[in-house]
Amino acid sequence: MSALATVLKAQADALELQAQALRALAQDAAKCDPSELIDQHASPLGPRRHCTAVKRRVAKGQPGASIVGRKHYLSPDAIQQELSQALPRKRSANDTAPRKPTPVDELDQKLKLLAG
Repeated sequence: MSALATVLKAQADALELQAQALRALAQDAAKCDPSELIDQHASPLGPRRHCTAVKRRVAKGQPGASIVGRKHYLSPDAIQQELSQALPRKRSANDTAPRKPTPVDELDQKLKLLAG
């Protein structure tokens, strides 16, 4: 086999790997309706935690997260997973003021009401 044929074979193999990865992403995207995706501005996680979660999920190749331009999207299932794994924020030792309810607290209350 000539050097050119070897290079072309290696490129074809690399393209096939990329095509497999794209097929997997397309299958993941087909599971969720784009209108259901939640961006960082509508997320109960808040914009910073939402973007951090999206970046982490994309880097690990986990489903339910995507970045399009400057928008960071999570699926509803991914939001629920992130909320279930979320740790409460630590308060400083001298903070005696009552804590304001966060969107996560409000969502937890609504879920408890729905659960009965």
